[in-house]
Amino acid sequence: MRNKLRFNNVRESIPHVINRVCMDRTLWKEAANQQENKQRLNSECDYSMRACNPHSNCSLKCFVDASWTSSQDRAGVAWNLTKEEKQILQGYASLTTINSSLEAEAEALRMVVMEMRD
Repeated sequence: MRNKLRFNNVRESIPHVINRVCMDRTLWKEAANQQENKQRLNSECDYSMRACNPHSNCSLKCFVDASWTSSQDRAGVAWNLTKEEKQILQGYASLTTINSSLEAEAEALRMVVMEMRD
């Protein structure tokens, strides 16, 4: 505000200055919240990467993958469950009416969980 007066010889009205201050305050708060959320997400992702490390000492490991073709709304899914380096469950399927790659991955996870329950 002072810079506009000094360099451009423009004086802003008091309500305009107050409005700009409020807008700047809101932007600062949003930026601070985004930084906090980013740090929180990074720490959660770091934790999940450690928890899902395939080289960890977990005795039970499940690997799931899916492939999706948007032109046909079809997907192929497969999973492999091992315990102490020995395969105990394996499966695959071809799915129709899948709308996205994320949906295909979720369906693959759901299928392996259902298979494990049986």
